[in-house]
Formats: sequence, structure tokens, C-alpha cells
Amino acid sequence: MRQTVSFVALLVLVVAAGCLGLGADSSAESPSENISAEYTIESGGVPEEIESATATMQVTFVESNEDFSRNSCWQETYLGPYKPTPTPISEPSGDCHDSQQVSIDLTELNGTQTLADAAPERFDAGHGLIVTNLTATYRNGTSVDAIKGVGSHRANIVQGHSNSQYSVEIAIEGAEASGYDYVLVSETDVSG
Repeated sequence: MRQTVSFVALLVLVVAAGCLGLGADSSAESPSENISAEYTIESGGVPEEIESATATMQVTFVESNEDFSRNSCWQETYLGPYKPTPTPISEPSGDCHDSQQVSIDLTELNGTQTLADAAPERFDAGHGLIVTNLTATYRNGTSVDAIKGVGSHRANIVQGHSNSQYSVEIAIEGAEASGYDYVLVSETDVSG
């Protein structure tokens, strides 16, 4: 009888150890964590003759350092002297992860609005806040056409990944460049 009790006790210990071992293995295979970026948007001002100015923006994450340095994931924002470029920017070698686009009327923004997004951990080469479009109208209802940066604008670009929060001020100012009446500008503060 003593031998049977010892055998049953040993069997219970083996089963319990097996269950504990399974629990440890399943937690080790948990999915990788996401990375995130958070931007607090505020309006830096719009000329008073403009009644509305709606900026559409998104957060874009970059998977590859090469794509960060070559600007491949935000190539439409090229800021050089030629647009389109005489030599096209190469397609991304890795993936780009874009957040859902958000539209904010800079003339109606009192205070701030937060834009945050997360991406899988592999998109840790960098991220940016990209203004993909800007539509503006004068007080008489006609559209404002001569704004530099309307097509796409890099409001903030960050190499690598950190847990910092970014406060970005977006504004429209009078332009000094020929061919434009206004220019879309941005300024970033980092906190955290």
C-alpha cells in the first residue's frame, strides 16, 4: 500500500510539474510588444484673411534604417529644389506603417488635439508626423491655392524609437518664396 501511495504522489508531482512547464512555455511565446508615437497638435496661427485651413495628417513608422535615411516612407514630402525629383527616390526596402489619417481645422483648434498610433516592434527604425494634405479657403469662400507645402509636409521626423511625446505646432505664414502667397510651417517640442 505504501508503494502505491508513493507512486500516486510521484505521478501527481510529475503532472503538476508538466502543467507548470506548459504555463512557462506559453508565456515565453507571447506576441512581441508594439511601439508607439504620440503627437500633441496645436495651431500656431493662420493669417486672418483665411477662414478655414484643414490639415490632414498621419503618423508613419519605418521598418528599415535605410528607408529612414533615404526618406523612402515619406518620399512625397521631398523638400529639395526639384519636385518631382530628377532622380526618383527609391521605393522602400522594408515596410512602412501608416496610421489612420486625421483632419484638423487649424482655425478652429482651441487648445490641442492628440494623435497617437502604435506599430509592431519591427518598425523601430524611425517615425514621423506627416501632413499629407492641406485645404484652405478665404473668407469670401474661394480656395487658397498658393500655399507651399500643401502636397505633403514633414512636421516632425524622429530616427530610432523613444518613448518621448512630441508637441507639434502647425501654422500658415506669409511666404517669401516666389510663386507662393503662404507657406505651411511646423515646430516641434519634445517631452518625456
